[in-house]
Amino acid sequence: MTLPTHPYTPRVYAPPRDTRSPHTTPNLSMTTPTPLAHSRPTPLWAALVVTALCSAAGIITSGIYYITKETYAFTNEGNYWLALLQGLTYILGALAAGPLLRALTRHAGLSPRTILIALMLAMAALAAIPSLAGLASPSSTTPSPWPIWALIALYSPLTGMLWPVIESYVSGGRHDHHLRTTIGWWNVTWSGALVLMSVAVAPLVASRGDLAILGGGALHLLALIPLLAFTPAPPSHSPSHSPAPSPAPRDLALQRKLLVTFRMLLPTSYLVSTALIPFLPGQMTRLNIDPAAFTIVGAAWLAARVLGFFTFQRWHGWHNRWWPALLAPCLMLGGLALCVFAHLPLAGLTPADDAFNVARTQAGSLLILGLTLHGLAMSTIYTGAISYAMEVSDAHVDAGGAHEALIGLGYTVGPICGVLALLLARLTNTPASFEPTLMSLVGVIALAIAVATFVRVSRLTRTP
Repeated sequence: MTLPTHPYTPRVYAPPRDTRSPHTTPNLSMTTPTPLAHSRPTPLWAALVVTALCSAAGIITSGIYYITKETYAFTNEGNYWLALLQGLTYILGALAAGPLLRALTRHAGLSPRTILIALMLAMAALAAIPSLAGLASPSSTTPSPWPIWALIALYSPLTGMLWPVIESYVSGGRHDHHLRTTIGWWNVTWSGALVLMSVAVAPLVASRGDLAILGGGALHLLALIPLLAFTPAPPSHSPSHSPAPSPAPRDLALQRKLLVTFRMLLPTSYLVSTALIPFLPGQMTRLNIDPAAFTIVGAAWLAARVLGFFTFQRWHGWHNRWWPALLAPCLMLGGLALCVFAHLPLAGLTPADDAFNVARTQAGSLLILGLTLHGLAMSTIYTGAISYAMEVSDAHVDAGGAHEALIGLGYTVGPICGVLALLLARLTNTPASFEPTLMSLVGVIALAIAVATFVRVSRLTRTP
């Protein structure tokens, strides 16, 4: 996973957490031994309801940076260090998901469903930390930051463990067209749920962030109900355990090449998001956009991503094709450039100038177009990465863990760029250089990965 749509402020770092979206080990079983490995697929409705609830609970991580700024007096630098902690712990949790699941099923006799229930209970309990800390010191005007650091340090790795297991239930026992259709609905579900939740709790995040976090914990408890419909373990995805035909060797080889390519792009896309989202408030201020419309404008990329997911769910012409891997970095770089330079039509103008209103409309349109391209790029890259990961590997939890770890890598590199930009601005005593330095670092990295992707695709598709 992982997407704040609460009101932006110029100094808030709010990377879009998906809480949910290189090498796997095909010979490792991702589930418990027989007979659980041969169980029927989990009902899709149950998997999607759990996905929606857990994704909506992602407001805990995606909204945390606004809460820390408003309630806990975090500085920009403090938020970047908190984001770095979140990214690193998310990676650890995602990579540990497969080995931990196997250890618990083999040695403790626990089923994956039981482990999911335990995760839900633990995450709900952790979400109560800020509220309990507030009850312990109700007279404090500026609460101590330790509850937030404790929450992220403990909650973030659990989200990294949660999503690979859910992904294994979504994909287990499903193949080919059915698998792609299911993953498409799953993508629409988690992305759409977080958009709705972010809009719904925006006022609460601004005034009582601890209650917004507590509400996210309540959603984890609510997810226990559809979990009862889950099978004890997701079925094996291996064709040898299914009547579905094995993919042709040529198709499988192509899918493996596509998987590596999309995994090059996946962390880069999240790196761009973690840099772009906190940049937006200042840019909207420069464009003279009404602060009341910040949430609506900022949600443009979220809506575009849902639209992209829905398109790929209904139309499978992208499957086993190279063009999405070429289109996605173009959309990503184009969207970033439009967002960064959207203010150029207003250069040299003041509100008193006759051309100001027309230029402001043009600048706002460029920003919305840039955000739309960014959302479409995110949906294209995420769809390719998760779909080929689930198709190629029999080790679904390991495949999902690698997928989520790469997302965590993007979340980690983004804050690192932010910390570096802050340090450079401090060393040169030029606070105004922070945003240009940050976007330059991100742009260079994204461009380098895009060039590497084009070179790789050109090499792999060259006629012998």
